[in-house]
Amino acid sequence: MTYGRPHRKDGSPRFTHALSVLVVFGVGILGSGWLAAWIGIDRPYLLLLPAYVAVVLTHELGHAVAGLLSDLRVAFLYLGPFRVKWPKGGGVRVDLNRRLGLWGGAVVVLPRSHPREDDLATFRRRMIAMFAAGPGVSIIAGVVALVVSLLFPPAHADGLSWLLLLGLMSVVVGLAQVIPIRIGNQQSDGSRVLRLLRDGPDTPRTILDAMVVANADGIRPRDWLLPASRAIDALRDLPTLMMVYYALLDRSRHDEAWTVLDRLGDGRGRRSERAWRMVRDLERTYMRTVYRGDGASEPPTADIPTRYQHILTLSLVRTRTARMVAEGNAEGAVECADSVRRLRAMPVTSGMTQFNLSEIDKVLASVEEDDRT
Repeated sequence: MTYGRPHRKDGSPRFTHALSVLVVFGVGILGSGWLAAWIGIDRPYLLLLPAYVAVVLTHELGHAVAGLLSDLRVAFLYLGPFRVKWPKGGGVRVDLNRRLGLWGGAVVVLPRSHPREDDLATFRRRMIAMFAAGPGVSIIAGVVALVVSLLFPPAHADGLSWLLLLGLMSVVVGLAQVIPIRIGNQQSDGSRVLRLLRDGPDTPRTILDAMVVANADGIRPRDWLLPASRAIDALRDLPTLMMVYYALLDRSRHDEAWTVLDRLGDGRGRRSERAWRMVRDLERTYMRTVYRGDGASEPPTADIPTRYQHILTLSLVRTRTARMVAEGNAEGAVECADSVRRLRAMPVTSGMTQFNLSEIDKVLASVEEDDRT
């Protein structure tokens, strides 16, 4: 987690996310302490944090179980310093959670395979059920704890007090998540459910989720789901626009892809939006060099934020290879392309990786054609 002043100029998503997590976590702990004092627990400090973690874990497990019952798969569970991963190939792995913004608890649930157009509405309903299950399980678990404490009270008074506290904490967490609110980058489950209920299956968020899953499953952009043309024209979400651009480019719909590129990076100058502008300029250079032939400048490389470099590496290599071919530097183009060809040997290759390697091969094919002639 990165710390800084609340009015930091770059307004980066990482900072606002960390701040919102701190606010949510702080409110949770303070609220739990107030409940403990109200019940009459004199020294709650040693057990208060474990109690809060147990309540949050119950909430996240509600999401996970609902996902499994909806034929989804649980990919990650984040809680405090730990991350539990269930790889698609099977097994389970526990390691350190280095994303401090997720220490407050999170679960990542994805479809077992990428949704197609005819089951996108089913995918949306399953996501609604998964988001709603967390608050539902929290409220049910809290009510059960309160009923048990009243009908079958523990023999020791401290046990009764802690059972009451856990019940009240769980109910409060569940009700708080039902309220459709947003704090920084943190959205409540109620907000997510309400958004999905209002939106149709072809709305940007659902389409983006489907494209992300397809990419992770190794489906090339040409086979990703696309919104209708009128829906593309109405898109404002930058990640969705970028994914749509790659889907259009891989379908050879170059004019439409260029139009989508023109809309990237037009924002308030935050760091993430600057990064999107870099992606836009990089892709413009590539399209001008390969598909338009109107003399593009050197692709932009300066001031790319570190956390975006891994995303841009393949695009940068693709663009540099195209520039070298256009300039007649065949040897340099082959050397540049070879720097990423090792990715073919990876056991799981994303759809975007396949796309980039295919485009690089397409660019180098012109070099081989020139050699033959």
